[in-house]
Amino acid sequence: MKLLSCKIENFGVLSGLELDFHDGVNCILRENGKGKTTLAAFICAMLYGMDSVRQNDKTLKPRAHYAPWNKGKFGGSLSLSCSGRIYRIDRVFDASSAAHDSLECYDLTNGVQKTVLEPSPGEALMGIPKDAFLRTAFLSGNDEGSSEGLLPKMNRLINGSEEKDLFGKTDALLQKMCKKYKAERGRGGLLDELADRRKDARRELENCLACADAAEKYEAEKREAFLLQKSAEEKLDLCEAYADALLYKKTHEEYLARAEDAKKKLEEFIKQNKDRQIDDKTLQTCEELLPRIEWLREKSGGDLLEKGEQAELERLERVFSDSSVTEETIDGIALLVGEREKEKEALARSEALLESEEYRTLHERFGSRCPSDGEIAELDGLYKDYSDAKSALDLQNEQLFEKAKKAADQKRFPKSAVFAAGASVILLILGVVFLVFQLPLSWLWLLAGAVCALIALLLFTKPKRRQEVIKEDAALKERCAELRGQLGDRLNSFGYFGSDLPLLLSALKEDRTRYLLKKDGYAQAERERERIKEAVRESDEKIDAFFSACPLYVERDAAIRLKYLREDLKRYRTLADKKQHRIKDAEKDKEELKKLCASFALALLPFEPSIPEKGERAALERLKELAKKRKELESALKARTADARDFHASHPYPEIFPDDIPNEEEKAKLKQALLICRARIASLDRKIEEQSRIADRTQECRETLTRTEQELEKQGAAYRILTETRALLKQAEDNLLGRYTGPLREAFEKYAGMLDDALAQKVFVNPKDLTLVFEREGGMRSADLFSDGFRAMADVCLRLAMIDTAYGEEPPFLILDDPFAALDDANLRRALRALQTLSQSTQILYFTCHSARGL
Repeated sequence: MKLLSCKIENFGVLSGLELDFHDGVNCILRENGKGKTTLAAFICAMLYGMDSVRQNDKTLKPRAHYAPWNKGKFGGSLSLSCSGRIYRIDRVFDASSAAHDSLECYDLTNGVQKTVLEPSPGEALMGIPKDAFLRTAFLSGNDEGSSEGLLPKMNRLINGSEEKDLFGKTDALLQKMCKKYKAERGRGGLLDELADRRKDARRELENCLACADAAEKYEAEKREAFLLQKSAEEKLDLCEAYADALLYKKTHEEYLARAEDAKKKLEEFIKQNKDRQIDDKTLQTCEELLPRIEWLREKSGGDLLEKGEQAELERLERVFSDSSVTEETIDGIALLVGEREKEKEALARSEALLESEEYRTLHERFGSRCPSDGEIAELDGLYKDYSDAKSALDLQNEQLFEKAKKAADQKRFPKSAVFAAGASVILLILGVVFLVFQLPLSWLWLLAGAVCALIALLLFTKPKRRQEVIKEDAALKERCAELRGQLGDRLNSFGYFGSDLPLLLSALKEDRTRYLLKKDGYAQAERERERIKEAVRESDEKIDAFFSACPLYVERDAAIRLKYLREDLKRYRTLADKKQHRIKDAEKDKEELKKLCASFALALLPFEPSIPEKGERAALERLKELAKKRKELESALKARTADARDFHASHPYPEIFPDDIPNEEEKAKLKQALLICRARIASLDRKIEEQSRIADRTQECRETLTRTEQELEKQGAAYRILTETRALLKQAEDNLLGRYTGPLREAFEKYAGMLDDALAQKVFVNPKDLTLVFEREGGMRSADLFSDGFRAMADVCLRLAMIDTAYGEEPPFLILDDPFAALDDANLRRALRALQTLSQSTQILYFTCHSARGL
């Protein structure tokens, strides 16, 4: 993989910068603060993007650090080649959120073709995430990378699998299964749970046997309490029978007294109101006449029209009394309003045409200067020259790609080694499964898996072949870029900007044609607009003159005002006719009211000799109240007499009572004894039911105890098998742990020999996180304990070793941001010579601020 060029719009201190990269070492020598680290960060951001900035972040994020202060376009483009193809990445960053970034990727191998590189261009092209890229190919002042994302790729190249830790996953699975049986510390797991269940089953069985004995004892006590209850109930029933009979006799005498009192009240009322007892027929006749009399009297005393109608009639008379507003004049004005609305619609169409976006756009672009036919022909010729040059460049790139494909190396490792590694993993897993479930041939599977693993390690030794370097024609590429720039400048002079030149040229031609076709139509629309405005003004004057005579109608819309005018004219005629009819009906109602009042007074003459005017209802109500009172007294007498009779029939009692009836004290003692017996029986019933329910589970508890003991013995045997399997798997892992450290240590020693032989002496690689450990002074020392210069050389060698081990056939470019600042002169010279040697097969971007450390 190689970087070809980059264009930075705005990124940190860099603005409007364009760079081309060549093979070998690209040494960028600049003073401090001139953007070396910023350029390296730009390349990383184009490949992997940048994290969003949160409000609660206490540290300065790269997105906030490199955001431009001039509010310009935040981003740029990066061109690179990978696997024989050429790509361009265009990114525009948001100042705070990654969700608002824009990313576009193009394949430039055979012309400009948009492509998708997901989840990020760097991971799609190199096959590693951002943390692994920062740990290997990107060496800057801030070492934020991690080896975590590098392990799957190294695993795939070495043993054909992307799993980071096959033995670790199997051991974790077995450990998880063991924890289900027994916790590593303290109590817990299936075995302890089964032991507790066995203990609980034994305790429950003993409890069932004890409850069966207690139930028999409570049954005997219940029989004794039941005999005492029966004796007390018989004595108490006899006492209650005599007490109820005395109460019935007293209640019957009270009913008879109430009936006698109701009879006396009825006789007294009849004596006091003897001459005012009206019959039902006369009462019904008067009730039928009274509503009609009241309605006629209320009608004759009211207005001819309702209050709202009278006010509305007076309002309408001010408009229509002189008869100057008729239906004919309203129709004439309505016709004039319709013609005016049509003129307004025509005016709106003309104004919409003159105010349209298309008119403004074309007028702004071609009103002052319209390209001639000769200029259009000149642009077509320039575009044809650019297309021919671009086609030739695409044809050359395709030929270069075919050559690159033929020169590609074979895979680093043979298929037989990958097959052997995969077979070893499968056989080991089968052996573990057979051993867990106690199946035959389990040890044979484990032995076969170990043999396949040993064969795979022996086959991982084939050296890497270097890829042929293929270069493209720079003159043809420069000619294509020059023609594209000339064509873009000519299009920009006419106001067309963008990167798609064919589309811009086509748009220029179409817009020019539309402008020439519609130029005369726009002039005609301007003349028509002035004529319509004059016609509308004359119509408005006539309509306003008509409505000035009708001050009650102030609505803006003339059609609505005409609608209200028509409705009010119709309403005025209706109210005038209604008033005349009401005057005639009032005379007839007065005659009828006089006759009905005479008939009502004649009917009540025997009971009410004198009835005042409008007093008919009061007199009738007094007579109705007296009739109602008498009926209530008669009903009360009948009801009380019937109550006394019905009570004696339903509650008979003897005429003579015995003298030895038990007193209240004796009855209280009997009730207290009865309550005690009932409470005792209820308590014994609950105890018997509870003890019997528990005793019924005796056989179930025996069966549960037997099943629990059998399950505990079975699961204990399975747990012992799992613990033995974990021990065997740990032994196999120790034998195969060198799959990372072997190739990685060999590559480290190769590069360390170029810099300092002391680096390659007694060095070891931690397979968990790919860090270095050195054996010094009889102990294992971490690289962090050594000097800055020693750590800088060790870090560079380790990164180069990771690249050789993890990237396989096509190594990536290297970004070195002044990594040798801590080296002395001798080590610096060796390091620069090593970079020169490495640049023969790898592209290197070397940033430094001091000429002594430059190349």
